[in-house]
Amino acid sequence: MKYFNYFLTLVVISSLSLNCSQETKHSLDYSNFKVDTTFGDCSNACLKLNIEYALIQSTDSVLSEKINSEILYFSLCSLEGDSVYYYPQDFGEDLMKDLNEISSIYPGSSYEWFVERKAEIIFSSEEYLSIKFDEILFTGGAHPNRVISLRTYRLHNSEALIFDTLFSGSNLDSVARIGAKIFAKKYQLAESRWAEQSLWIEEESFQLPDEFAVVGDSVKFIFNTYEIAPYYRGSFEFAIPLESIQKFTDKL
Repeated sequence: MKYFNYFLTLVVISSLSLNCSQETKHSLDYSNFKVDTTFGDCSNACLKLNIEYALIQSTDSVLSEKINSEILYFSLCSLEGDSVYYYPQDFGEDLMKDLNEISSIYPGSSYEWFVERKAEIIFSSEEYLSIKFDEILFTGGAHPNRVISLRTYRLHNSEALIFDTLFSGSNLDSVARIGAKIFAKKYQLAESRWAEQSLWIEEESFQLPDEFAVVGDSVKFIFNTYEIAPYYRGSFEFAIPLESIQKFTDKL
């Protein structure tokens, strides 16, 4: 294995003074880190590891510890999700051991794996902090797999928002109908005739995806690849204006 050589770049993106409630003021800074390196020899077997993440620093230690622990778990957890590495080097070396084992069992072919993970702050305000978790993974097979997760935190109590708990009963159905219209319009689809358009959605039963985040004056949603359609259709992203759904809840 080639000598492990990675770089860690630290860029202080911004310093924000956020008034998160009448009682508490948070001084919130966040910094971006990047690890980009290759293990092994790509003429035989190699692993490309690219990890980018943002960590926050806050006067509220509970807030920063909770959010940063979730960011670090995503960035440095094993592929199985059952452990977290302290150093990216250890993560890469363990994956490379698995790859070397496979290449020794099936010699004569070249193998190239890659792991790309990015935890990015996509919105921050006096009340909310929203993060996009994006992973692209290839460890053999027909194509890479990509999964995107979105998370929004209330800064005054470190609470991660869960969409279904923001709306109740018929209100959730009303918001889903608004989402269906916006989704259909963006992707030029016939609303409710989903199955005819190669989508795995039953007629008249459109449900909003679990992945959402408050971003500015809208709520962003993502259907991941394979969630509602075959791989070739990719993922679907759309946004609902906050003003169109706030009448259905007092929690946004």
